[in-house]
Amino acid sequence: MPLINQVEQNTGNRIETVLADSGYSSYANYEWLDEQKKTAYIPDQEYEHRDKLKGEPYDKSNFIYQPEKDNYVCPQGKDLIFSGVTFNRKRKQKLRIYKGTQCSTCPAKIQCTSANARQINQDFREPLRERARNLLDSPQGKFIYKKRMNMIEPIWGNIKFNKLITMFHLRGLDKVNGEWMLIALANNIQKLMVRREKIKLTI
Repeated sequence: MPLINQVEQNTGNRIETVLADSGYSSYANYEWLDEQKKTAYIPDQEYEHRDKLKGEPYDKSNFIYQPEKDNYVCPQGKDLIFSGVTFNRKRKQKLRIYKGTQCSTCPAKIQCTSANARQINQDFREPLRERARNLLDSPQGKFIYKKRMNMIEPIWGNIKFNKLITMFHLRGLDKVNGEWMLIALANNIQKLMVRREKIKLTI
């Protein structure tokens, strides 16, 4: 949130679309972006590893949510029904709780859960995460998100491997921020010089 606000202040332009890696995939960020009417192409960490999770038959990702019934269906075809709401103070999450109704007689119980019944917790803001996933899965989303690799990753590669800057040499947040500002300034000047030379060649 502060990063986007700073960019908008620096450029004087409103940001409509946000591309970011999974480190920014918190529910708080999804919620804020939705309130600000900004389109978020931000994969969550489960999304990035979903192929691996699909291989674990009783992972939450393999439980199907049915919004019309407001319940989940497990891989064995049994229902998990809504049983109440709780609040995780540590994570500041309001959660809907769904519990299995036939776990005691299920032959797969030992692989699924060690509790009396399997429980699924659903954050109230989970639809916002699902929207981001659907955007990333769309043809347009795949095309747009690929641009992030071209825009961002070369910067880190240039700084770390070409300029050999792999660590900070000062201590304290203020000093490290100052050191980073110098690194970023040098990188931006280099990009401007390269752009200037290309313009000369074009002319």
